[in-house]
Formats: sequence, C-alpha cells, structure tokens
Amino acid sequence: MAELQNKVLLFCSVCEKSQHDVRYLIVGYQMNVCNECVGWCNQLIEERMTEELTQLSTAINDDY
Repeated sequence: MAELQNKVLLFCSVCEKSQHDVRYLIVGYQMNVCNECVGWCNQLIEERMTEELTQLSTAINDDY
C-alpha cells in the first residue's frame, strides 16, 4: 500500500500544478489546493476587506 501511495501524483484542483511544482499541497477528500492558490485567495480576501473598510469609512465620514 505504501508503494502505491508514493507513485500517485497529486495536483492542485485550482491551478492544476503538480505536487512537485509547489511548496505545499493541502490534500482534501474531494480537492487539493497548493500554497500558491491559498496565497492568492488570502490576497484577494485582504483586498476586498480593504475596499469594504474604505467604503464604510467614507460612508461614516459622509454622515458627519
């Protein structure tokens, strides 16, 4: 069984890079995600949160 697991090549479900092309691959039940895609998602979330905070701040300042 261990021999078979060593021969299985895993890929990121988002960018389709192999486990050998990325630093980390988080393996899940139905999908895998690499560190690069997680980083991209984190950056996207941070940008959206910054936009939301800017809009909220502008709305609050407009009320005063």
